Amino acid sequence: MHYGHNPQRAYAQDRRSGFTLAELIVVLSILAVMALSVSPIFRGALRDARAEHAVSDFVAVLNYAPSRAITDSVEYRVYVDAEARTYRLLRAAGPATYPPAFERMPGRYQDDVALPPSLHIGKIRMRREVSTKDYYVAFFPNGATDIAEIEFSTDADDSASYTVSVTGVGVQTGVTP
Repeated sequence: MHYGHNPQRAYAQDRRSGFTLAELIVVLSILAVMALSVSPIFRGALRDARAEHAVSDFVAVLNYAPSRAITDSVEYRVYVDAEARTYRLLRAAGPATYPPAFERMPGRYQDDVALPPSLHIGKIRMRREVSTKDYYVAFFPNGATDIAEIEFSTDADDSASYTVSVTGVGVQTGVTP
């Protein structure tokens, strides 16, 4: 027994298989609320990752300077400008003179390196340049280094802090979440 094709029944079935505009708007609204509630978490994680990366880069420069000082047989210095929140690597321009003259490195360390806006410099225990008042750590050709310490923190709430120490033997980093 064959019943044939009923166009009204097919139309009713097609109407039931999709979503209404109201249903789509409700679902999209829920997704938007969920995305907005999660975005501050991701923003904070990204901020902390940038801060950690910046501290790692600073430590890398502090590890690079002593090896270059020994290889090139000249003094190297890592300067920290706390007000501008930057640091730079300089090398002695020539044989030992008084006062010593320093020049920028060609290539990767030619320019000042700026810290990200979320990373703040706290306490600094380093020597200071008499003329510029910038802090610095000296690395000598014989392998000796200054003893220094610098503290960094993220944003005003100090959610994470980092302490970088140059001990004369190496560079050590401590993280306080």
